[in-house]
Amino acid sequence: MLAHEQLHFDIAELHSRKMNKRFAALQDKKIAKHEAYWQVYEEVWQECLAVQRKYDQETEHGLKKEVNREWFQKIEKQLKEL
Repeated sequence: MLAHEQLHFDIAELHSRKMNKRFAALQDKKIAKHEAYWQVYEEVWQECLAVQRKYDQETEHGLKKEVNREWFQKIEKQLKEL
């Protein structure tokens, strides 16, 4: 079960990186409006919550070991790409 919980953390880390990347893009464009950053935050946060729920549903909260391994590989790949 620890591996399952670790992947929840990794999913959150993935979305943190996505958010930072999008914030950096706003900064590169010299966008300083709070609303722009808030919109990015809301979008990425909602995506993170949806992925977390899907992960729990598909793995039955970690009970499906093979599906959990597939998720681990998928998230690991995405983390490396960011």
